[in-house]
Amino acid sequence: MSGLAARFFGSAIVYSTIGLLLGIHMAICENHAQMPTHAHTMLIGWVSFAIFGFFYHAFPARG
Repeated sequence: MSGLAARFFGSAIVYSTIGLLLGIHMAICENHAQMPTHAHTMLIGWVSFAIFGFFYHAFPARG
């Protein structure tokens, strides 16, 4: 995997780590005020970027 697909997958891993750490922090503190931030980080960051990475890996001519 290289090029644009690798960049999207790398970004997806970064977003998933940030979302995971935010979720763990909210669970430990029992303060769920940042739940929308956590949800958007996981959905838009992790899921969307992983889908984009898969697309560009499957269709490299598009990137």
